[in-house]
Amino acid sequence: GRCPLVEDSFSRLGSQSNVYGLTALPGPAAGPGAGPGGLLAAALKGKVLLFRYLQLRPRLRPLAREMQFTYIPGTGRGEFGAFWGGCFGDPQDSGDKPSPFLNIYCDYEPGSEFDLDSVAQSCLNLELRFTPFQLCHAQVQVGEHQETVFLLSGNDPGIHLYRENRGSHQFEEQPIERLFPELRDVPSNVLWLDVQPLPGSGHRLSAFGCQSGFVRAARVHQASRAVLQSWSVQQDGPVCTVLLFPLPPEPHEDPEDSWSLLVGSALEAAVVYR
Repeated sequence: GRCPLVEDSFSRLGSQSNVYGLTALPGPAAGPGAGPGGLLAAALKGKVLLFRYLQLRPRLRPLAREMQFTYIPGTGRGEFGAFWGGCFGDPQDSGDKPSPFLNIYCDYEPGSEFDLDSVAQSCLNLELRFTPFQLCHAQVQVGEHQETVFLLSGNDPGIHLYRENRGSHQFEEQPIERLFPELRDVPSNVLWLDVQPLPGSGHRLSAFGCQSGFVRAARVHQASRAVLQSWSVQQDGPVCTVLLFPLPPEPHEDPEDSWSLLVGSALEAAVVYR
């Protein structure tokens, strides 16, 4: 049938982006201090555009403006949540070989109103020894506390964990198996990763797709880090995206059993696994 979606508005980036260059900002419905909502789009020449709607009754007005994130000289892509992080490539002085690094933008004013412009000026820079792919964040249970960590896939191949040192307010890389044992020993470059908590169960679901076509999903006990279930499949081409999502559970069905996995491939039709 006819597609129900129609074009509402558009904005020019000024240069090409890629599949890692777009991320959604949580809106006010996500909780206190969540921000205004919208989209961040990063272009390959270092420009970052904020797109959102202003509520001017009786209609919505689209607004796009460039965000002035500090220290963005080259290509970038990022993921935003309680923090915002971006991976970039900076030409070295001695040649054209890019030197990739990770910028982490944080706002350490507890209780203050969320201000994206303020966050954009507070930057921690970490040099990388690999070419980065997808950057995302996840919530983990550490003792009695919930922590937000960054997960970054690279061409080493591997998935790298960056966790905050609460004493120094600095992020540092830690072994992935400490908090995410299901994400170690990846067989190929991980192009897409998704981690979702299962509310009320103390469990989480993790899934990733590789350049080789390998896909793995696992259910993990958050507190003990025990891998309760693991499942994998081999696709015929690179996996472009994986997405974990729930469906309304059937009567008397365990809510954990209502989750599905969408897998998008570069060479095959997208499929859903349950």
